[in-house]
Amino acid sequence: EEIVRDFLKLDRPQAEIAQIVQAKEERYRAILRERGLPMLPGVEHWLKALRADGWRHAIVTSAPYLNVEATMMATHLDQLVDTIVCGDDVVNGKPDPEPFLLAADRLGVPPAHCIVVEDASLGLEAGRRAGMKTIGVLTTHATLEANVVVRSLADLEEKAFDHVLRGA
Repeated sequence: EEIVRDFLKLDRPQAEIAQIVQAKEERYRAILRERGLPMLPGVEHWLKALRADGWRHAIVTSAPYLNVEATMMATHLDQLVDTIVCGDDVVNGKPDPEPFLLAADRLGVPPAHCIVVEDASLGLEAGRRAGMKTIGVLTTHATLEANVVVRSLADLEEKAFDHVLRGA
């Protein structure tokens, strides 16, 4: 609601802003159902390769559950991900570590054995605060602070995740 109010420069009652946000979210989900959603380069490769090596995967997002569900259907990520933590699951969102700690708990993996892959500074900060290693992907920001930063996951070397986890 804050983004809609600020972006559209609207000074309207809260109920009206909520209606605009709801309409935007419904349209977003409809577009996903109609057009699908391609995965970013390297995402599917890494999810499959890491799964073959025994890694478990979580999606951690600030998005509401209905948007996550629509995204999962549009990308078929539901077949590659073990758990999802969305904005509806936590009290404190990124940069608070709560969403990533919940994901680690659901996966049964200690935070120190987790790697956060993010394209946003607040997500990387949340991962660091959770005691996790980080890989920053420069999709929307010019610079990111992470253990490793790449333009695309397709740019990662073959054993990149193992190296990041070991601190190499």
